[in-house]
Amino acid sequence: MRTPLPSVIDQKTKPYRPTLTELWHIFDLVNEYIFDNQLPKPIIEMKAIRYYGKCTGLVETKHVLHHARLTLYPKYFCIQWAIMIMAHEMAHQYQWDVDGPDRIRSGKRPLLSHGPTFFKFQKKLAQFGIPLRVKYCPVTWLQTQNNF
Repeated sequence: MRTPLPSVIDQKTKPYRPTLTELWHIFDLVNEYIFDNQLPKPIIEMKAIRYYGKCTGLVETKHVLHHARLTLYPKYFCIQWAIMIMAHEMAHQYQWDVDGPDRIRSGKRPLLSHGPTFFKFQKKLAQFGIPLRVKYCPVTWLQTQNNF
């Protein structure tokens, strides 16, 4: 995240188009440094159309959790943006894959929300310059980031 941001013009005209290999590398790094390698490998797809990223919990039967699916947009303003979106979706995956089984054992349904469990890793992510937000305003956010 210390890589200098591209200019706003470049962010708009030359988007970053990650490969699946790059997304897996981002996943592995964020999983190691933020989530202590607690997240199992999800399904990662690059086919989002109307959103930057989405986490979907997969369930085979009514009471058995399996893993999550991360669906990501195929292009971003820059690599920092892709890392931020991946981290956001991984926070949801943590809710599903790590917190979910405990919730089920206590008679509750697993969550994929923007509540307190979503923000559990906000401070740790901030140490690496990764904001954990619910809504994004790309150009405004990127223009204010000087610490990448």
